[in-house]
Amino acid sequence: MASTKTTAAKLPDNFTPPWHLVTAEERIDDSLACVAMLAKQSLADIKEMAFKCGLPRQGPAWVYNEMIAKLLYQYGLVASEEKEVNSMAGLPYCAILQVDYNEDMCFGRNVLWAHFGGTDTQQAFHLIMDPSPNTPNELRITSAFGHLKLGPTFTYVEVTPRNDTVAAAKKGK
Repeated sequence: MASTKTTAAKLPDNFTPPWHLVTAEERIDDSLACVAMLAKQSLADIKEMAFKCGLPRQGPAWVYNEMIAKLLYQYGLVASEEKEVNSMAGLPYCAILQVDYNEDMCFGRNVLWAHFGGTDTQQAFHLIMDPSPNTPNELRITSAFGHLKLGPTFTYVEVTPRNDTVAAAKKGK
């Protein structure tokens, strides 16, 4: 799990996220945009893969965790079952985090969360990448999370490398 000791809202100087920010185009694209960031693909490519994996091209649709898992698997990543936590300190190193949960509608939206461990020269910090085009630019890539609505408990899907991709990477060294 991620360390509880983090920096303030400012990201470290000269920090470049390992992923590019992908902006959601439609209301249900937040999950797909998070997958696109993690897979280092375009949103269009992830949408096309989602259609191949069963997401309807037209009509009612929702990107459930099962679809997130199918998509991430295509790119060498594994999604956990949805988990619940009551503090940021309980989050793993990489996750798709549900924020701004609406009790009446029973859903929220997703952002990408990552934790970076500290070194001798750099304190540990976390990163939030928010795909919503409605989020102010200064809060789209940040370690601040005060602007996000998090309940007393909130949910996330942990994202880890697929075991076969880790083994293949080690063999290649």
